[in-house]
Amino acid sequence: MALQSTDIIRTQTPDAYTLVKSSFERFTVANTPINGKTECRRIFTKVINPLAFATSGHGTEHGHFSKGKITYDMLMYNRDNFRDIVSEKPKEMTRKEYEATIKFEPNPEYFKYESAKAKNILRRFNDEYRNGKSEVDDASVANELATQMHHIFPQSRFPEISMYLENIIALTPTQHLNHAHPSNKTSEISRSFQKTCLYAKMGSIKENLDSLVEEHIYTFYNFKYVLSDGLQAPDFMTIADGDYADIGRQIEVCYAGCA
Repeated sequence: MALQSTDIIRTQTPDAYTLVKSSFERFTVANTPINGKTECRRIFTKVINPLAFATSGHGTEHGHFSKGKITYDMLMYNRDNFRDIVSEKPKEMTRKEYEATIKFEPNPEYFKYESAKAKNILRRFNDEYRNGKSEVDDASVANELATQMHHIFPQSRFPEISMYLENIIALTPTQHLNHAHPSNKTSEISRSFQKTCLYAKMGSIKENLDSLVEEHIYTFYNFKYVLSDGLQAPDFMTIADGDYADIGRQIEVCYAGCA
């Protein structure tokens, strides 16, 4: 394994990449409790890309030999956003109060840029670790790939949480245009499907944070913040870290009467 890892670093060709990837899968299945290629590939990304970055070389991207050299940002799924700028906020002040005192007014184009970047991060992650499947388990569209990165709380109304990965969900085109947006009217949001998306996203977040092999792209705190802002329900912020059951109860309260 060490020799073949060195080969891909030195040779830098698709053929060398395929050889190393196949060897890694065989080695992992033979020497660990892991017995599936999908799990092997998740680990492979975490092994080969740091080596590629350290040597300024190519690595793996979307399950294939990367087109360009691996850069630092490709190792990190989470991205800093404008809220990091106000991380020195006094605890007794709300974020909006603190932003007002420092006259912090992000350009709307900034939100669009960060939102687009977050969608790309989730798309790459979903392709790499979820085989491009929808986060909403819907048997009627089981054969469709999740090519649509959808804001659960629309960007037009909630720009400040538009770049949060916890507010973006991977859907199939059918789910996006027929379920999330009734009758393909993108200006409208189905509240019942929005609720469905929140439960699905909660499942994705828990799976990711519980994983021992995936890069943790979500935080429980950010999910609480998205829910608090999107549903205008500050009680979400009082929920204990990791209490998914309480999150579910609060969602039910907010969607009471919604079919």
